[in-house]
Parts: sequence; structure tokens; C-alpha cells
Amino acid sequence: MKKITKLLVVAVIAMMTITTACSGAKDAALEKVVEQINEQIKDQKMPGIVEMKLTFDDAYVVYNYTVDEEVSDMATIKEGADESKKNLYNTVVSQPSNKAFIDLIKTLDRGLKFDYTGNKSGEHVEIGFEKDEL
Repeated sequence: MKKITKLLVVAVIAMMTITTACSGAKDAALEKVVEQINEQIKDQKMPGIVEMKLTFDDAYVVYNYTVDEEVSDMATIKEGADESKKNLYNTVVSQPSNKAFIDLIKTLDRGLKFDYTGNKSGEHVEIGFEKDEL
């Protein structure tokens, strides 16, 4: 019985170590993808957007946009958030060219967020997709 208990404890410790290592490896893979995407988008220009950057946290992968408030009104962005979510789904989430990236996000048990911040007011609008919406 003592041998079985010791074996069980060793097995649990091994499983915890493997799980932690895999989680760290997955986050490292996500970090690499985020770096690559940031490299690709750093020189892209979008009307009304001053800066774009991709980040991630424990719950989401986040597209961060700094909005040029001389061109775009944050109140309008806020009012149109529901329609923007539909458009983002059609232009980003459901695009076959983004499938591998969206699958990675889902595999890592994260959602996807689009975060718009005014460059002058600092006002903030988030449009999010939970994992089950991706």
C-alpha cells in the first residue's frame, strides 16, 4: 500500500510538471506567433488608427488599436460596437487564412479581443469573442 501511495504521488507530481511544461510551451508558441504578427503589422497603415499591436494575457489574445481621435470619434466606435463585432467575425475570425491562428487561440483556451483606445481621451472600447464564439 505504501508503494502504491508513493507511486501515485510521484505520478501526480510528474503530471503536474508535464502540464506546467506544456502550458509554458504553448504560451511560448503563442508569444512567437504574436511577435511574428507584430512584425508584419508594424508598418501597416489603417485609416483612423495610429498604432496596432497584438498582445495576450491569461484569458485573451488582444488586438490593441490606438485610435486617431482627429479622424475617428470614440463615441461612434462605442455606439457601433455590436455591428463592428459582426464585421470582425466575418473579416477576421471566420477567414480561412486566419484558421490556424484562431485554432491556436482556442487550443490555448483563450478568447479574442479587439481593444480600441483614443489617442487623446484615453477612452476605451473593447469588442470580445469568448472561446466558444470563435
